[in-house]
Amino acid sequence: MSRGVEVRVENVSKAFRDRGVTQALKGVSLTVRRGELFSILGPSGCGKTTLLRILAGLLKPDEGRIFFDGVDVTDTPAYERPIGMVFQDLALFPHLSVYRNVSFSLEIAGWPSDRIEKRVREVLQLVRLPFEEFAHRKISQLSGGQQQRVAIARALAREPKLLLLDEPFSHLDYKIRIELIRELKRLQRDTGVTTIYVTHDRNEAMLLSDRLAVMKDGVVQQVGTPEEVYRSPANAFVASFMGEVNIISARAVNGVVKLGGLEISLDRFSPNLGNYTGNVLLLLRPESISLAPPAGDGALKLRVQLAEKLFLGPYTKLLLEGWEDVRLEALAPTREAMPLEPGSVVDVYVEASEVKVYLD
Repeated sequence: MSRGVEVRVENVSKAFRDRGVTQALKGVSLTVRRGELFSILGPSGCGKTTLLRILAGLLKPDEGRIFFDGVDVTDTPAYERPIGMVFQDLALFPHLSVYRNVSFSLEIAGWPSDRIEKRVREVLQLVRLPFEEFAHRKISQLSGGQQQRVAIARALAREPKLLLLDEPFSHLDYKIRIELIRELKRLQRDTGVTTIYVTHDRNEAMLLSDRLAVMKDGVVQQVGTPEEVYRSPANAFVASFMGEVNIISARAVNGVVKLGGLEISLDRFSPNLGNYTGNVLLLLRPESISLAPPAGDGALKLRVQLAEKLFLGPYTKLLLEGWEDVRLEALAPTREAMPLEPGSVVDVYVEASEVKVYLD
């Protein structure tokens, strides 16, 4: 089993000056624990691939340092770093067999042929491509999912301590992508290699990750477990990027917000806002809006009109019209939503603990 490496990024910045100045990274700091499966998540252009390439040694930061197990590797070239990398376009050699694709880096490193064959057998077994069946196939004879497995096998061949993956599953269909995500989790658990996975797909990141970092405009917005980042987002951007969310703009006066005839004290959500006056954003997930009153008396009750129902199988999305220009989306079990008709007035309930408040 490979033994992973701790990765520490300290105040890393990077700008590109091809056409003007594009600041790709702005003072990024984070730590990836040894043996962790860590995702870097964000929209296109947020800097996640730039950060991955700096970790790989393919780019140098303008400022800041990179440490592997406490050792500064900022100036260490890529070929001297204990890494394996899977690129978005895979970069497999189409004219070589599966065996030669996986063995190529070992041959360059001068491994003896018997050791190379043993290692190729091991990593093909790890990615569930039996040696006898696949070793001598050409890359063009493989499906997209099988090619992905070959790329991962090649990255693991030299027993890296750090595996870097740059959106490797993005062009595959959903079913194959989920299958490979499960395989990657198994591989990472079996090998113990520290793994950093770059993606713009929040579902991939939540399925895969022990922890993840959400980035925007070259800045890390939040680091945490998928559940922490989803349930307690650091700001409105993180909340909306991690899933569907209702965002209500409101005005607070002495810690009180008026919503559709209700007067709601902000100290129900955050004790330090009890006397706050100013604009606020109230965030709540669609699944936190319930048609049935919860036990106890701690929930908010909102009277709304059902504008539309969207059937989603076991769940139904409800489009709700509230007060002024406020529109809400709720996600309810279909059996509860079935009797409701568009145009009807309904009461919905929200637990106070499910509402997140941010100063606007």
